[in-house]
Amino acid sequence: MKKFALLSWVTLLCVFGFAAVPSGARAQNPSETNTETEATPETISAVQPRFGVRYTTEGAGFDSFFNLEGFVPLFQNPGKNVTFLEGRVLLDSDSTMAGNLLLGHRFVSETGDRITGGYVSFDRRDTGNSLFNQLGVGIESLGNWDFRTNAYLPLGNAKNQVAAPFFSANSLLLPFESALYGFDAEVGTKLASLGQGDLRGYAGLYYYTGDQIDSLGWRARLEANPTNFLNLGLTVQNDSIFDTRAVFTVGLSFPGSGSSGRGSSERSRLLARMGESTDRQVIIPVANTFLEAINPDTGEPWSFVHVSLGGNSNGTFESPYATIQQGVDNARNGDIVYVRLGNNATTSGFTIPNNKIVQILTNGPIQRINTTQVGPVVLPFSGRGGAFAPKLTGVVTLANNSIISGFNIDGALGGAIQGSNISNVTIQNNIIQNSNIDPNNTTNLGNGILLTNVTGKVNITDNTIRNNTETAISINNTAGSAELNITGNTISDNFNSIRANFLGTAQATGQIANNTISNPGIGVDVNVGGNARLSNFNISGNTITAPTGGGLFQGINFTAAENANATVNITNNTVSNTENTGINAASFDDTTTVNLNIIGNTVTNTGAQGIYVDGFNGERNGNTVINKNTVTSAFSEGIYLENVRGKVEINDNKVVNTRNPDVDTDLESGIFIWNYKGNIDLTIANNRIETNFAATDYRVDGIEFNLCRDVDPIYLSKPCTSAATANVNILNNTITHSGNIVGGGDGIDLNLGQFADAKFNVTGNQISNIPDEGISINAVAESKGQFNISNNTIRNVVDSGIEVDLFLPDPLISAASNLFNRSNTQFTITGNTIDTTKNDGIDFDIQDQAQSKITIEGNTIKNIGDGESGDRPIQLETSNSSRMCTSVNGNTISGAVNPSRLRPNGTSTLEVVDSANLSSRNGGANFVTTSTTNRNTPCP
Repeated sequence: MKKFALLSWVTLLCVFGFAAVPSGARAQNPSETNTETEATPETISAVQPRFGVRYTTEGAGFDSFFNLEGFVPLFQNPGKNVTFLEGRVLLDSDSTMAGNLLLGHRFVSETGDRITGGYVSFDRRDTGNSLFNQLGVGIESLGNWDFRTNAYLPLGNAKNQVAAPFFSANSLLLPFESALYGFDAEVGTKLASLGQGDLRGYAGLYYYTGDQIDSLGWRARLEANPTNFLNLGLTVQNDSIFDTRAVFTVGLSFPGSGSSGRGSSERSRLLARMGESTDRQVIIPVANTFLEAINPDTGEPWSFVHVSLGGNSNGTFESPYATIQQGVDNARNGDIVYVRLGNNATTSGFTIPNNKIVQILTNGPIQRINTTQVGPVVLPFSGRGGAFAPKLTGVVTLANNSIISGFNIDGALGGAIQGSNISNVTIQNNIIQNSNIDPNNTTNLGNGILLTNVTGKVNITDNTIRNNTETAISINNTAGSAELNITGNTISDNFNSIRANFLGTAQATGQIANNTISNPGIGVDVNVGGNARLSNFNISGNTITAPTGGGLFQGINFTAAENANATVNITNNTVSNTENTGINAASFDDTTTVNLNIIGNTVTNTGAQGIYVDGFNGERNGNTVINKNTVTSAFSEGIYLENVRGKVEINDNKVVNTRNPDVDTDLESGIFIWNYKGNIDLTIANNRIETNFAATDYRVDGIEFNLCRDVDPIYLSKPCTSAATANVNILNNTITHSGNIVGGGDGIDLNLGQFADAKFNVTGNQISNIPDEGISINAVAESKGQFNISNNTIRNVVDSGIEVDLFLPDPLISAASNLFNRSNTQFTITGNTIDTTKNDGIDFDIQDQAQSKITIEGNTIKNIGDGESGDRPIQLETSNSSRMCTSVNGNTISGAVNPSRLRPNGTSTLEVVDSANLSSRNGGANFVTTSTTNRNTPCP
């Protein structure tokens, strides 16, 4: 608005600037150019610039106003034609501004008795509430009789809501200011001479139109110019919009309204009118209108049925119904039942008939509806707060297309809000509390919201659900398709929080997102079975924790069974203080197909695993992704995968302070994978696993992978019964203990058992301050393994830097399914840095009939051993009938207490490539190779 005012004043100054300069197009006086030529009988004078002031009383579509105006001829041929510019700045009685800029042209007819002209204008008006623009065009014919016609065309947005909506009967009215489209035409003539001028009279018709406005009116006016400087006018008009109006104007112009002299002849008086102002509506007419709010989905007006205490009539705003059921029963399809019961008034529940499509809203929360005219609007009286939410003591039963919002449902039996075999429901901004078991139907356990076979769009948003004896929100579908949107709810102290079961042929998509949950049961529980399908189902942004003084059993649970097919994204949730797992996902049948993404979650202080995933069969085209999570203070395992197959990613996670169980379970790890069937393509990359506390018996490995492991009692119940394969990449992880840690935890622990066939790429990891081995590898029975261990940095370990045990199981020490070792393995150990170990740098011990091919090249091994005789930079040892072939080349060894040793025992064989030159090929380091077999060619 201020910019417009500034623009208007600048325009006026420009007009005044033109007015201050004599017209450059003024005709030359013949006497000045040719003294020999006779003077004409009457000199034809040019139109001169002028400015003026005017006052106009209140009229149709405008308040009284003052205006400053200027008239500037731009180009002219005196007595023939003139092109001119008019400008006005208007200030009305409410101190709001308007203005216009007009470009016009007039010319004299060949007979010299008529002036014809036209113009185009740009008009602007600031009403204080709205800023309107308008294009004006007009034509005129001036003479003994005058004829004029003008058209007014608003530009851009021609209407603006100027006040809050209000109810009337069953409608919602929107107050608008509207700039009107218009057209007028008039005819007039001189009535009499008046002083130095004329008195003229005019009559005509005009037409205004706009939103819900359409009116034809008449106008009659008198115009008087008693002097060259004074202009007076009186207009009387009538139309159906503004009724009858009388408008008076008075204006002064300087140096005069027209040419410098009027002259006495009819022609000179006609030519003087070349400099008159155009006659038109100079201010944009604006009408106040009240439009019915239109539903953009139907194109029909919104209709309201009102319910209020003390009502006893017909459901209008002025005479509402007394009960909600009364309002619902009498509503038409598409109506909004608007409930205003006052300060926490108590009433009974209600049932929406199956054939009725209605919304039931209260004035407690802010209620908005969408309108065609202005988009969303806030309903009058809404937003009064929870104290004004009607209190229901009974059950609300929903129908198709129901919307319920703003209620306090307290103490309902069986369930507060229920619906079965319905579609398209919205439940929002309600308080749902204290639901109990229905004594007449003990299967209704006291849910907050219980929906069965609900399809279509299901919106459950921004509710407060607390102290219900069963589940806060329960969805149970066996057929149909649903799009769930369960968001923004605050859920506390119920038994369970959100449960969604999809069985049979049910299908679903949607989200359970941004809820705040504090319950003793399960925070979010989603289950899919039968032939059900979940498509892009998101569990995201929820905050889940234990209630005050209680325990949370599980944060998030997802299960799949039978032939279910699902894509589930568990992202950006915060889970803390669970008695069991933080995030749990399990598949109970190999026939399920699941894409599972667990990304960006924060899990803290769990009584079991932080993240647990079990049984997902990615061999059926499913993938498992566990990325960018933070798991802190989990019990025993931070991230645990059991029998997860197919393509699996565990990347960019942070696992901190995994807690040690009192009894050794052989499972404890920051990241733990245990497979005993199928095939897995696994990447574990860029994770950080750290411990910051002190412990005297800490057995938590950093990363542990087990395939068909059949050693130690915990594994005996789930052995491999057929071939299982793995392709494992463990890349660029950081595993470190910064606290004072003593115990048996390894940095990376890899284990193979009967039927296992695996390839490992262990590269670029940073492993430091480890209470046991830096990298530990075990293989037994008839397992097969290929290991590439390269470019890792291993510092400050209590046992060996890299330790490989291909041992013969001892049943007296550890129970095993297969008491033999015929494993076949290959190792490439290159480019690693092993710095400061209390035992060996690289240690191999193979027994029974195990066979192994080993390449140890280009490693840096330093500061090995704590002074004991068995501590060596490289120690390779065979026993029983085992066979090893090794190449040791290009290693840098320093700071070792004892020489490296390669030693066969019993009937075993240890072949060493070019054993005579081991020292020279490894920087002069000392080697003991007694009883080894020299090999002149590379290992086969």
